[in-house]
Amino acid sequence: MATTKIACAPQNFVAGRPAGMRPQAIVLHRSGATLDGFRARFTDGSSATSAHYVVGKDGSLVQYVDERDTAFHAGLVVNPLWKGLLPNTNPNYYTIGIELEGSATDGVPEEQAEVCAALVASVAARYNFPIDEAHVGLHSEIRASKDCPGSTLNRGELLQRALLAASTATLFPAQGPVGILAGTNVREGLPSSAARTVTVLTAGAQADVTGFTLQGEAVQGNSAWYQTAEGNFFWAGNTAAPNPAPAAAETEPEPAPEPPVPAAPAADPVRAGSRISIAQIDQFFTQQACPPLDLATAEKAAVGVVQDLLTGHGFTKMPSILSPSYGAFGDATRAALLAFQNSCGLDAEAALSAATLTKLTGIPASDPRAHQAYFSLVLSLPFTAMHRVLALTAQMEGVGKFAALNLNTDRAGLSFGLIQWAQRPGRLTDIVKAFCEADRELFVQIFGKDDATAAEGLLSHLRKPSGGVDATTGVTTNPQFNLIAAPWTDRFRQAALSPVFQKVQVDTARVAFENSLARMRQYDTAGLVKSERAVAFLLDVANQFGDGHVERPASPPDKGLAGLYRKVFRTGMAEPELLRGIADATVAAMPAQFQAGVRARRNLFLTTPLLSDTGEFGADS
Repeated sequence: MATTKIACAPQNFVAGRPAGMRPQAIVLHRSGATLDGFRARFTDGSSATSAHYVVGKDGSLVQYVDERDTAFHAGLVVNPLWKGLLPNTNPNYYTIGIELEGSATDGVPEEQAEVCAALVASVAARYNFPIDEAHVGLHSEIRASKDCPGSTLNRGELLQRALLAASTATLFPAQGPVGILAGTNVREGLPSSAARTVTVLTAGAQADVTGFTLQGEAVQGNSAWYQTAEGNFFWAGNTAAPNPAPAAAETEPEPAPEPPVPAAPAADPVRAGSRISIAQIDQFFTQQACPPLDLATAEKAAVGVVQDLLTGHGFTKMPSILSPSYGAFGDATRAALLAFQNSCGLDAEAALSAATLTKLTGIPASDPRAHQAYFSLVLSLPFTAMHRVLALTAQMEGVGKFAALNLNTDRAGLSFGLIQWAQRPGRLTDIVKAFCEADRELFVQIFGKDDATAAEGLLSHLRKPSGGVDATTGVTTNPQFNLIAAPWTDRFRQAALSPVFQKVQVDTARVAFENSLARMRQYDTAGLVKSERAVAFLLDVANQFGDGHVERPASPPDKGLAGLYRKVFRTGMAEPELLRGIADATVAAMPAQFQAGVRARRNLFLTTPLLSDTGEFGADS
């Protein structure tokens, strides 16, 4: 195929792909642009969009992004239906994006269909994946809000063309006969079960063949088909030689090995590789056929996992980890579990089966929360000591919600997320910037509704003094960016539902806590702060009051955790005495209407059995 290469704006794609990622599928688009329109869009660095290829109505082919690089074409996942979607992974990382010139209602000219089919066949052959609906997806199957590429594109017909192109291009010579082990259909002119059956080969027969292709329709994972002298095909899987290979003299030198393709996630039992270090939960990952777990007799930690996951699916009456009834399989937990199982079409039983755990962790949570089960089983993150501190602080800030919003009740503008990144102190800028840096295309899609200028405008506004709000009232200085009202509140909630941005929240908060701990070590020269309880308590104070200054300045007055520490510290005092003194100081620093809440928050960290008073805190323990 004659291909014209045009350089895409470097802002509109990412060089390379994440470690372990390589193309393993194709996504088809048709977004209404002409060839000139695509050129203008993809070479404009502010558009935040791209595709690897564009196929013109006249059959012309243009490449904008190298296949080894990550194009911005299908990153936002909304109510997906595509079988090829990998969980918790941006589709851009493992797909090739192909745009077709035209709108969703246009027909597909013969020239365009032929070139697109040949391109699909070529890409599939290069990366050795089947030509089927699980590996050639439609954008609308990933993002349901898009009518792209539209119903006038007949994917089934396109796949048949691609199969024909692939089989023709990769037809190797062979000589029969081949033994037939089971009844086998011979298909007319195409290595596909969709082609017309011309005859049936019976078990025990010998069939003469003239060649074979390794790029036919994949049946039971095998895409090898034999060709007959008449130019028809039958599947190799029903023969005595199901895996034909080209003769050594006919093979070309092998290319350099590609990075390994991640294994497809198992549907049942739950995704391999996830662990939570709770034996009754981990058994679902280590046993091939694990019997259901009777929750009435299960250990509290295992019941707590179920309660935490049910909470994320909207069952708000579940006890949190701070509740005395956490881990008890009572009537409310039983009712919620049965309701969830019924909603998923599962057998309703007061037990945790592999199928139920798969649904609890695989169906996107409507109200995701920060807890060990979500970190380990959904986001595949290790649950370190620092993550435990973060989850506890998130419980106090917004009951652990990734989408927690404070709409200026504290005169700080918008506060958002796990640790309530607040607008007025400039902390909201940190998390929004981190979203943009992690996945710019997704950032533009959510916060700009596909308008890169609008999304960049949000960042520019947050970089203004006091985060773009009045320093006294917390009211926005620009009505266009009134973040405590729609549409912005909806956009922040949408961002909180993205597993990509959930991981960004966790990582950004973890780094902030680690930095706070490092600063604390600089003025805690007496080494008082050692235990997990002390570290968790003081990091929660730092999150609420700020870090303060490591070196005491002459002016302004020393504030934040550093100032509180220096105010309370006395030579010879013990760790518990330091913590109680700082607790009293934080209460005294608050207006009267907030003092009771602050006292309760401090007391929780001082008394909860979830934190240890012995040993030395370690972020990786």
